[in-house]
Amino acid sequence: MVDSINLKIEKLTILSHLKRKSLINWFGRQNCLIQNDIFQEQKNQFFKLKQNNEASDILALSSFFLAIETYYNMEQLLKKKNKSSDLKNIKKLSDFSLKQTQKVTDKPIRDALLNHWSIVQNMKNVGSSYRQIEVHLLNVYNISVSHTYILNLWKEIEDES
Repeated sequence: MVDSINLKIEKLTILSHLKRKSLINWFGRQNCLIQNDIFQEQKNQFFKLKQNNEASDILALSSFFLAIETYYNMEQLLKKKNKSSDLKNIKKLSDFSLKQTQKVTDKPIRDALLNHWSIVQNMKNVGSSYRQIEVHLLNVYNISVSHTYILNLWKEIEDES
């Protein structure tokens, strides 16, 4: 079963198993802007592959690998010294390099609070105040976060949905 899926993906993408594995690792190291662009590119690749009469799950995975390969090749072009190409391609490369340099900042308190967000939701639905939630998180989970931060995050997450 796995071998047949592997063969179908290999046939559609012309990528070996090891190359696909390295592309997935490369994808995991990219920031969210580039990952978002890769998923946008996946849509284009999916419709290009749709004429092959394969199952949609195989097409989706194959198009994902092809989209990653497209952006991986862009990065390889940026690393080359000889960048002779047309203006449209150069613009794509410069946009890609700008997105690649942007870093996501770590927010440990926000991450800790989001990891325990279901507890915050349950306590708020029961009628607890933000100060009570703050005390509970400090006593039980040793998370020191202010009640105003919990309130602001609540407005950001819960009021949007």
